[in-house]
Amino acid sequence: MNHLVDSGGTALPRELSIAMDASSARVAAAVNSLQRKGLVTRHVDSRDRRRTLVTITERGRLVVMNKRKQMHRNMEHVMRKLGERDAKEYLRILKRIIDIINEADQ
Repeated sequence: MNHLVDSGGTALPRELSIAMDASSARVAAAVNSLQRKGLVTRHVDSRDRRRTLVTITERGRLVVMNKRKQMHRNMEHVMRKLGERDAKEYLRILKRIIDIINEADQ
C-alpha cells in the first residue's frame, strides 16, 4: 500500500511485485486480502484492456498515512528516550549500515 500511495495511487500488479520483491502469487494474495478489506480496488486499464490496475482507496490511503504518522511518533519517542548522545550514535551506525547495503547493491 505504501508503494501505491507513493506512486500516485495506481499500479500494475507486476510493479507491486517488483516493489515488494515478491512473487506474482504473493502479490495476488495480498491484493485479494486488501480488496476484501476495502483498501484497494482492481479495474481494467482503459488504455489496454488486457491489463488490470490496482488502485488504493481513500480508506487505504488513510490507513497508510495513519501508520506513517504512528511510526514517526514512535521514532520521535525513541530518540527522546535515547538522549542526544545515544541518538547521534544510533544515527551514525544506521548511516553506516545503509552505506554497507548500498555498497553490496553495486
